[in-house]
Order: sequence, then C-alpha cells, then structure tokens
Amino acid sequence: MKKLVIVAMFLVLALSPEALQAQLDVGAQASWAADVDFGVGARGSLRLPVASVPLEATAAFDVFFPSADGFSYYEFNANVAYLIQVPNSPVQPYVGGGLNFAIVSIDEITILGQPIGGSSTEVGLNILGGARFNMSPKLAPFGELRFEAGGGEQFVVTAGLLFNVGPGFAPKK
Repeated sequence: MKKLVIVAMFLVLALSPEALQAQLDVGAQASWAADVDFGVGARGSLRLPVASVPLEATAAFDVFFPSADGFSYYEFNANVAYLIQVPNSPVQPYVGGGLNFAIVSIDEITILGQPIGGSSTEVGLNILGGARFNMSPKLAPFGELRFEAGGGEQFVVTAGLLFNVGPGFAPKK
C-alpha cells in the first residue's frame, strides 16, 4: 500500500502544471569509481517546484570499463538533492541521496570442467554532494562526489556537462 501511495504522489507532482514548467537539464558525464575504474554515461535532472524548498531530482546511467577481462559493470542512480542557495554566485552546491542499482556481469568461463559466470543486480543507497557551475542559462558543468552504501558499494567521482532543454521555472513573486 505504501508503494502505491508513493507512486500516486509522484504522478500528481509530475502531472501538475507547475511541474510541467520545471527546469529540465540533460547531459553527459564521466566517472571514476574506486572499484570499477572509468565510466561514461548520461544524466537528466529536473528542478522540482516544491513550495520554497529548492530540490532537484536526478537520474543517471553509467557504463564502466573495469580493468578485469570478462567483467561488465553498469550503474543506474536516482537521487534527490537539496540545492544550497548562494546569493550572487554562479556556483550551485548541493547535497542529497538516493538509490543505486548496480548491474554486474561476468562472462561464462570453465574451471575444472564447471561453467562459472552470470550476472547480478544489487540495490543500495547513495549519499552525495557536488556543485553545478552555471556558466549561462543553457550550459552548466558539474562535479559530484558519491558514496554508495550497498549496490555498488564504492566511492565515485563524477564530472560532466548539462544542457538546459526545459522552459525553466520562474519563482512566484
């Protein structure tokens, strides 16, 4: 029942007229993770027009290139961040948390006549902090530090570039 209520709340927010005018950003990112090396991916973020609380929902997908042969690693992260207000500054720091979905796949090999391999999906929590550098109304580089508890269970450094594709959200006067 709780899941149904949560889904209903997100649908109401997503379908409200204010949400349709929220700022939508999409872009690319590169990551370095403590256990699986270098990765590249895509990110989308949506500023949430929730009263006077500056929140942003972010979804990102990364493909990592671990140094071990026969090993594949992918991550999907869904986070909500609180945007820290810094007057008259192009820097927008944020802190937040969310969910981490880590997909690990090992190619099948034979050891002592027995096939070994397969894939696994692990779910965990993220704790993150970062900053967006608003260079113009349409372009914003960002940097982020993320600790994954469960799921990927690692420390990740991410940097990327976001492009504004939405109409922007103008605060009410």
